[in-house]
Amino acid sequence: MPWTTPNKLLLPLVFSGIFIGAFLGTIFSVTISTGVLALASIVAFVTICFLKHKRMYAFGIAVLLFSILLGIARAYTFNASIPNDLSMSGGSEVVLTGLVASEPEKREGATRFRLNVETLDSRMRDGMVLVSTNPYEQVHYGDVVQVNGVLKKPESFVADTGVTFHYEQYLRAHRTTHTISFAQVVVLEEKQGNSAISFLIIIKQSLVKNIEILFPDPEAPLLSGLLLGEKQSLGDELYEAFQKAGVVHMIVLSGYNVSLVANSVMKVSSAFLPRSPSFVVSIFSIVAFALMTGASETTIRASLMALVLLVGTYLNRPHEALRALLGAGALMLLFNPYLLVYDLSFQLSFLATLGIILWADSIALRLKFLPQAFGIRDIGGATLAAQIAVLPLLMYSIGAVSLIAPLSNILILGAVPYAMLFGFISSLLAFLHPLLAFPTVLITEFFLSYILTLSVWFGNLPLASFTVPREIAATLSVAAIFVIGGFFYAMRLKNVLK
Repeated sequence: MPWTTPNKLLLPLVFSGIFIGAFLGTIFSVTISTGVLALASIVAFVTICFLKHKRMYAFGIAVLLFSILLGIARAYTFNASIPNDLSMSGGSEVVLTGLVASEPEKREGATRFRLNVETLDSRMRDGMVLVSTNPYEQVHYGDVVQVNGVLKKPESFVADTGVTFHYEQYLRAHRTTHTISFAQVVVLEEKQGNSAISFLIIIKQSLVKNIEILFPDPEAPLLSGLLLGEKQSLGDELYEAFQKAGVVHMIVLSGYNVSLVANSVMKVSSAFLPRSPSFVVSIFSIVAFALMTGASETTIRASLMALVLLVGTYLNRPHEALRALLGAGALMLLFNPYLLVYDLSFQLSFLATLGIILWADSIALRLKFLPQAFGIRDIGGATLAAQIAVLPLLMYSIGAVSLIAPLSNILILGAVPYAMLFGFISSLLAFLHPLLAFPTVLITEFFLSYILTLSVWFGNLPLASFTVPREIAATLSVAAIFVIGGFFYAMRLKNVLK
């Protein structure tokens, strides 16, 4: 009689256990989480007594329970590792000094950055604060600054869609515990940050500057969003149109857009190159994307998801890709368990990649009305698979759903790899001289205009999107999960019976 579960099930059990443990440890206290685990253990082992192959099941459940315990323990240690030195000063005006730990983000009316605190009112303290100051403040990553303002503990709030945003926990997932708004900032020293990160940020800013020289508005901010995840200068009206058209993921840095774009790059490049070179081109595009966007935690997570998808597609082994996705997700949760519940970017990344792995090929086979040239049919299948996978989450967490997203994504996403490729070449040539980029700028302009025109047209259609009433959002999300699961199960059963 076997002593262990089959090898193919062992790692998925470990990874799944870490997911469950991270969820329990993040939502509940350690006492409640371990109590639930103990109760589940008793029920599981009592059930085993009535089954055949008791040793095999006992070993499998033991592995699962140990992995859950590991996830709970990691959630506890992660929470305990976040400094709490600033909690006693919440609500009072303070003077902080510290290092600017993130690239300042320019938004309408404000500049925001994370401050790694070194002193509070001249006393040594440790912690991370999200600082918001005036939009004209010249602050850079790696600067040592003095910040004056009212230190506040973030609170949950209800968004316009009726969704409660747990702001405190979201910031805690990024090791940030307090905020300061309308801060006065004085730069004390410059270039004190990590030299490698500083270099990558300089490259990114240089590319943005070249794009602004070569292209007019709104093409310039759109290309910056596609290539570098920059969306601040896109404008509220255009951003809203992208949201309603269901294509805003193209310019929001997450594994959702990276997975779709990377898959599109591979399908498009395979039309011109053999399979292996097109795979190499896709890998290079992801690595280049991660470096150009500053190699932040969000970028690295998104790129890792995309790499898992590409490797699984290249090997044509969905089961291996699924196992690799679970493993990548589990590793990320061991690094930061709060991502599972409080980071929408991680959730979208994981679900979109999962949907592409599970359903993209099956959907593509049924899109016979789309041409196979340049991978258009495969891009359509991947796009619909990702849209379907994230639909329940969007309904629950955002409360708004684009009704035309499947069609708009199929028609628009195929142009994105070309716009990114020729836009990237143009921005590189501009380092030599802007005139050298003229031919590629014309090609890029064509694709950017195509993307903008269709996005705005779809976004302005009546009933392009609708807001899910908060009272029924959870019910609709659960119902969507069952409908989607039932549909694909029936489709799979139909294929088996043929």
